[in-house]
Amino acid sequence: MTDQVQIQAAVEAVDSLDVLINNAGVALYDDLSDRAALEQSLAVNLFGPWGVTQAFLPLLTESRGGDRQQRVHDGARPVAAHAGLCGLQGGPRST
Repeated sequence: MTDQVQIQAAVEAVDSLDVLINNAGVALYDDLSDRAALEQSLAVNLFGPWGVTQAFLPLLTESRGGDRQQRVHDGARPVAAHAGLCGLQGGPRST
């Protein structure tokens, strides 16, 4: 989810939240020298989950849940495609 209006609508539809699971991603096998392909990958794999987490954080804090799960499942992809995933994980590792 990368559209801020959709994210806000989702937040408004939820009364309380104990756990947030970011379970979305896109694996682009395009030529990653194409800026548009790279921007799409970063939008979905980095900025989307970041935006969702930021938007739902007040509800998580309120419920004292505060548990955010980010699972990284990726196959053999070009190193540049890992940029968004590494950004969410704080480095080149997966959980």
